[in-house]
Amino acid sequence: EPAVASPLFRGTGGGGSWVEVDVAALGPAATGARVEARVGEDLMATGWAASTTGYAAGAPPVVRLGLGAATGDVSVTVTAPDGDPQEIVAPVRSRVSLGPC
Repeated sequence: EPAVASPLFRGTGGGGSWVEVDVAALGPAATGARVEARVGEDLMATGWAASTTGYAAGAPPVVRLGLGAATGDVSVTVTAPDGDPQEIVAPVRSRVSLGPC
């Protein structure tokens, strides 16, 4: 029996805005793709698509970016390691997918 109780943390924040970007259309080039989100002229977040290895360890090629209190539309730029940038405009709190490259 532990001498000190384990802490329990509960998130009480208001949530905030976000955007999810599915980069599966890039195929094998999805790994390492850079994803940038802008609201107006402000760069809000940058993320990279990553891969996992191992038995049943594959994660979907989705990059989720937090946008704080942003509202309206977000401009998302996806750049594959070996390709040209693609831009998508979407509302905050949405999931978008790249079209065929």
